[in-house]
Amino acid sequence: MIRLDCESVAVRRGARETLRGVSFSCERPQLVGVIGPNGAGKSTLMRAMTGLQPHAGSLRWQGRELAAMPPGERARLIAYMPQERTVHWPMDCIEVVLLGRLPHRGGFGGASADDLRQAREAMERMDVIGFARRPFDTLSGGEQARVLIARMLAQAPHACIADEPVNGLDPAHQIALMQVLAELVAEGRPVFVSLHDLTLASRWCDRLLLLDRGCLVADGAPGEVLNAERLAGVYGIRAEHIDIGGRPSVVPSDLIAGEDHVEPH
Repeated sequence: MIRLDCESVAVRRGARETLRGVSFSCERPQLVGVIGPNGAGKSTLMRAMTGLQPHAGSLRWQGRELAAMPPGERARLIAYMPQERTVHWPMDCIEVVLLGRLPHRGGFGGASADDLRQAREAMERMDVIGFARRPFDTLSGGEQARVLIARMLAQAPHACIADEPVNGLDPAHQIALMQVLAELVAEGRPVFVSLHDLTLASRWCDRLLLLDRGCLVADGAPGEVLNAERLAGVYGIRAEHIDIGGRPSVVPSDLIAGEDHVEPH
């Protein structure tokens, strides 16, 4: 089990504070959805959690400050899938996935038989093994996303952070991805995933962190976080609360007129 403690994390870009005193802890494997409107600070928080974004405050994994960890140790600890799906030089998909094995190699050695096995297993898990020898830049955006998730899986991390991984995926592959993330949690890893789809977030996540204008405005189970007042105040929407497979789920239904739009507490 791996623990994360985030205390008073703040990020400033010029005159704008994109994160303001965000604090939470994750003490057990959970599928944690990071949600909020555009510009709420979701990507900034997730980059800070990986050590890629300088920040004020404290971020500790297993009691150790993230900023003090060598890059190789961080890469073995945390796998990160960013929003950007760019590979900056021509590569076949199997080569892209094998990049996830770099933190486990010594020196400049090539891929081992075990590296290849883990890469292929990750590609099979994400239904992209048929793309192994396809150039990455010939794939659609959704196909590229699945290859990059396979790279994250091949890294065999202790924790996973994925920034809007369902973007561009068709409904079947969205569900398949959420199933894979839930399986990673069942295997003992905490998984943090940013989502705009509130139905997916409420249906699959164990816990939600709701950000608005750089602040953490709610933290808890989906049914607690996505109540009518917060949906109105943060998103300016109404939603239907329904049961899907024994779990409460939220389906956005309508915009709220300006005079009815309340500020979140």
